[in-house]
Amino acid sequence: MAFTVTFVLNVDPLPDLDYWFINAAAWSNYWADQGGTATINAIPTTIYVPVPTDTTLTVEDFQVNGVDIYIPSMDLFVSLYNQLQAVDQNLQDLRTQLRDGGLITNAQ
Repeated sequence: MAFTVTFVLNVDPLPDLDYWFINAAAWSNYWADQGGTATINAIPTTIYVPVPTDTTLTVEDFQVNGVDIYIPSMDLFVSLYNQLQAVDQNLQDLRTQLRDGGLITNAQ
């Protein structure tokens, strides 16, 4: 899929019964001030659906020499790991869709 743009050139009308563009400079000067409107066509992307972290899981708190040490449970670690994997996969999918849409050259 290519990156597409719709462009509309807004050309001022020239009056009838007159001489226009007698030379190349007149031609260039006329077109130099003409405006246009560009519309970038949207690239389809998938909706990001986050994988939530299970916030009900506990963290173990130990004290070593008066210093609090926090250690996540294995279930909390797996929950955070799954969330990270989902974010990574979604980023790769987005980059692939942007590459396929012509906005970037390399996806991964």
